[in-house]
Amino acid sequence: MLGDPNDDHSIQRARCSTSDSPAVGSCFGYDRWFWSSGMNGFPRWSCMRPRVVVGIALFMNAFGSANAYEITTHALITQVAQQRSVLNSANANAITPIVGFDRLAIDAPFRADGLPSTSIKDAYYDDEGTSQPNLPPLLAAHTRFLQQQERSTFASLIRREYIPGDPLVSEFETRLVGWLMRGAVREDDNDVQPFGIWTDGDDRDLDPYGRILRAAKHFYDPARNRGYDFPSQCATYGCAKSILWATGRTDPLNPGSDADDLTRRNHFTWQDARNNYWWALTLERGSSSPRTATERFNDSQERQWRWSTAIKSLGHTLHLLQDAAQPQHTRNDAHAPPHVRYSSDGLPNEGEADAAYEAYTDYRVTADYAEASGSGGLLGNPLRYMDESVPAPSQVIPVTLGNYPNIAFSTPVKYFTTRHVDTAPASCGPGSPTVNVVCARRGMAGYSNRGFFTSGTVPGMRECVNPGPGANPCSTYATGSTYPMPEEAFNANDWESFALPSEFYVNGKIVKYTEFARTVPDNIAPSHDAALLAKYHGKVPILTQGIFKNVLDLLPPEEREGVDQTMRYNNMQYDADVLIPRAIGYSAGMIDFFFRGRIKVEAPQDGVLSVTDQGMAHTVDPATAYPYCTNTVAAPIAGEPPLCTAGDIFGFTKLRLKVRNDTPALTESGSTAAAIAQDMATTLAAPGPTDPRLVAVARYHRNRCYDAGLQGESVVDYAGTVTTPTCAGSNRSTYQEISVSKPLAVGAATLNGASSAPVTFDFGTDPIPINATDLIIQVVYRGPLGEEIDGIAVGSFDIREASYLTLWNNTDYAGCNGNWVTSSGGGCSFPGGIARGIGTARLCINAQLLYTRQPTGGNGNILKGHYVRLAALLDDQPKNTRGRLLVGTANDLVIVDKSLTGQVRQASMEIVTPTAPYLPEPFYTKRGVIGSFRPMPFYLISGADPQPPGDMGPNDVGSLSLPLNAPAHADTGGVISFPNTPPAPNSACTSTSAAPYFEDEIEVARPVGTDFPASEIAD
Repeated sequence: MLGDPNDDHSIQRARCSTSDSPAVGSCFGYDRWFWSSGMNGFPRWSCMRPRVVVGIALFMNAFGSANAYEITTHALITQVAQQRSVLNSANANAITPIVGFDRLAIDAPFRADGLPSTSIKDAYYDDEGTSQPNLPPLLAAHTRFLQQQERSTFASLIRREYIPGDPLVSEFETRLVGWLMRGAVREDDNDVQPFGIWTDGDDRDLDPYGRILRAAKHFYDPARNRGYDFPSQCATYGCAKSILWATGRTDPLNPGSDADDLTRRNHFTWQDARNNYWWALTLERGSSSPRTATERFNDSQERQWRWSTAIKSLGHTLHLLQDAAQPQHTRNDAHAPPHVRYSSDGLPNEGEADAAYEAYTDYRVTADYAEASGSGGLLGNPLRYMDESVPAPSQVIPVTLGNYPNIAFSTPVKYFTTRHVDTAPASCGPGSPTVNVVCARRGMAGYSNRGFFTSGTVPGMRECVNPGPGANPCSTYATGSTYPMPEEAFNANDWESFALPSEFYVNGKIVKYTEFARTVPDNIAPSHDAALLAKYHGKVPILTQGIFKNVLDLLPPEEREGVDQTMRYNNMQYDADVLIPRAIGYSAGMIDFFFRGRIKVEAPQDGVLSVTDQGMAHTVDPATAYPYCTNTVAAPIAGEPPLCTAGDIFGFTKLRLKVRNDTPALTESGSTAAAIAQDMATTLAAPGPTDPRLVAVARYHRNRCYDAGLQGESVVDYAGTVTTPTCAGSNRSTYQEISVSKPLAVGAATLNGASSAPVTFDFGTDPIPINATDLIIQVVYRGPLGEEIDGIAVGSFDIREASYLTLWNNTDYAGCNGNWVTSSGGGCSFPGGIARGIGTARLCINAQLLYTRQPTGGNGNILKGHYVRLAALLDDQPKNTRGRLLVGTANDLVIVDKSLTGQVRQASMEIVTPTAPYLPEPFYTKRGVIGSFRPMPFYLISGADPQPPGDMGPNDVGSLSLPLNAPAHADTGGVISFPNTPPAPNSACTSTSAAPYFEDEIEVARPVGTDFPASEIAD
């Protein structure tokens, strides 16, 4: 062995047998002889052929060759992983309802439906790295579209019934899982220049940043911490460790020095998935103040494609993780199609069948015999160079998908390797004499590296150390095996051999071959394969002894060493059936980890999230249906966002919530250590480009029929008749919009506390429109999360749309013994008449006093036919409401107690369809005044109240003749009391006593012991 097998320094090499084969250099320019059996079973010497990276495709379109074999396998692994992850809406911990995927069309969730019918509506972005990932990037330089490359792969899986429901390809390819699989497929976009001319053989678009061989970055050897390292190939195409290519980070194995790689050539990394996840949730690009309708529309469409880009980027990362489950990718064993040796990309030591493992595995997925047995076109078919004939589909066992558990780690790179944390040597299996640190590691690459041989790393093959990989000839070979595991010495304590008959006869006797099986150390779920491997006593048959090993008359003894072992279909089958379930489990776990960040979002005190005075002067743009403030109205408390800014959106400028970090502590797979808390960091009010931040996002459509008098709302009258208005452009906007709060400063201790903490988000520069429908609030965090440097957590809260508490002066009528009257009589006396002005009006919801209007500062009384109306954002629980009124010239105290339930105005889906209609709950309309149930009319009462308990029916106040005062008139001048810090409950809003409470009430109160007359207390 050359040096320490765990040495980080890359050993440059080409492979060579240690046997006394014909002299180096006599093999027609290649540096190794290899003993094999020919297609007809006759022995032969052959030269090892040039090796090159997986997936090269030369002129395939022109020669009608097949697509790269392995992308269908990647697509299947990814599809199954998605079904077992939180991206499946049926999962108990699904992220889909939290981010809103449950409201999107199943077949096209990220389609930009608002674009013209002639536009391409399904797309994704190809962005370079950005130094300000929390801000929207410059307008995407490259928008890319769907291609036949992935469409053909999806079609193959649908034909084989791997995709549930037998969907059309056109339906499936734009589903969420289709986007994830698209990334897994398109990570194998490979351009090559075998004769100095760039080419590709795929049905796809070209990388807009230039030609690239992505496969040269798909290797990671965790034993030596290196990527693919053949200088001749790397000089042409550029090479990188797959852990860097996948994460988009500079040094993920050293968190203290790790950073976002801003020069990364791969634009579909874990980091890009993170960036696009954030942008999909929060992106607002418009620079106008307020943003124009066109800007809002464009932002909405871009956010859809940010979702598709995020999911696709995650799919690319999964492809690279799945490559870590392919031993050739973790043992630095290139595996090109057989005819690549004829090109300038050829390398010494390439075998014609080296790509057979992936080809055969893909055949087990597709059952495409024509492809598996065909010539392979210009590239050649590695299966035609196997010692065995290609089996018929009926003889091929489909790949085992297994039920390996979803893996959990605390950082993305650990899914690939834990070499930086698992540093203590460990036993390499029952009976094994080897104790080595590689057997302690839990990453996917570590498992496949230590557990399996490959065609280029079978016992006896050695690396070239001088002058280096690919050299022809090689002057110096390594004196020992490259990898400590599996051992080259077949120790009887941990290896087991199985003699099996072959198809060959010599001297009338059947020739047997011997399979060698070994336990592959699994530090996470070692018993997963027990049933699969029962035939081999729990071991994996990873190698076969050549069938001519014991035919001594056919091979001189001095030429047997190092040419004894081979890989048969049976070895490939069991390798894949052990590795693919793990690739699924690791992939599903990585999806879960990506979306693990959760925030608990709850209703604040009394379930009141926001309040504003709907009577403030505002107008509605008839062309766009956006409401705009007429005047600037400052907040009653200095430093808080204004209630209205002239020319800006009229609506809600702050939002109270209760939040806490709800991300579960993470117990790493295969670890006995304590669970790792997924703590958030302290967030800042003015964060820098990469500082932790916390924002609230309101997602909504708009009622295009809204007007200041609420005449554009669906309403129900006293008789139960519902009227739904229509207006230009329908009564609900077609695309989803967002408003994003300013970042909020919250301490880490508060965020990570055991109970939710009250917070108030400032929407003063981006108000939530008063006419918002389908309103959902998300709270989004970005920053350190547990051990991940750049995590994202999100929570959502489906609140009720704006609900209206309307108090109006209804004193052209009074209640008399259960009847409506317009004057004294009928046993009722109303001294001074029934008409009374309301001087002071105070309005409460539950225990909060939210509004006060007094007849000072230019305010007059609220006269007959006038009203004040609050708009509130509420949770779904019923609320008690109270009006405390000083009325008439004597300023008599009148208390009006009613109730209010937030009203629902949303469709079940973002896009309205006949099966998902927009059917808003109607408001009441009473004598031209509109509000939410229950109504708050003020009128005098003597005896029984005539208003029905259910606020409907023939005696309802709404049945009274008009005009009250036509039209009903909104009075302004009140003061909203909704401070950022919720006040203590106010007993004036909850007390069952009608006693005076406020100073102005006490000043006019009757002498102590004198009850308020029933005529001045409404129910």
